[in-house]
Amino acid sequence: MKKNWLFSILIGLSPFAHATSSDIGFEALFIQSLTVSNINNIDFGRLSGDSTSSGGGIVLSPNGQINMGTSGFLSLDGQGTSGSFEVNSSSGSSINISCTSTGLLAHETQSNIVLSLNSVHYNINNPNNSAIFCDGDNYDFTSSSQDTIYVGGTLFVSPGSTTTLGQYSTSNAGGIAIHFSISYE
Repeated sequence: MKKNWLFSILIGLSPFAHATSSDIGFEALFIQSLTVSNINNIDFGRLSGDSTSSGGGIVLSPNGQINMGTSGFLSLDGQGTSGSFEVNSSSGSSINISCTSTGLLAHETQSNIVLSLNSVHYNINNPNNSAIFCDGDNYDFTSSSQDTIYVGGTLFVSPGSTTTLGQYSTSNAGGIAIHFSISYE
């Protein structure tokens, strides 16, 4: 009897229950696709070393300045060409960039003979700004819709007596290029 009485009370109260509803809206914003264009490779230029050179690092900065950090080697061109590329995106957007810090330049005919490229660094929109090093961390910047990334690094050369003459490149068999990842934040 108690069960029926409780059930009757619950049934009797149900018409007096209040109900409400609400609408939830949705939005979508389509922005410009993120693209990379005008890719220019790093070029240390024509280098020469004598047989007594000690080997070591040759630094090419993002502004194209070359610093012969080793004795016995010289740049026949006086400077190199920094790497660069353009990032095209929606103006004012937050862009995330990361890159590998090392690469290998392989000899044109002997893929087992390589030179290492280390301490890769870059600048955004001004090749004379302070360098951002590719050290495994991501870097965020605000897009100006077309941003130019200037790239430099340190090429390690063998002592002059063991240097194999010829052209070295990351695009030769055995070479490993620097990899940049760019995305919207």
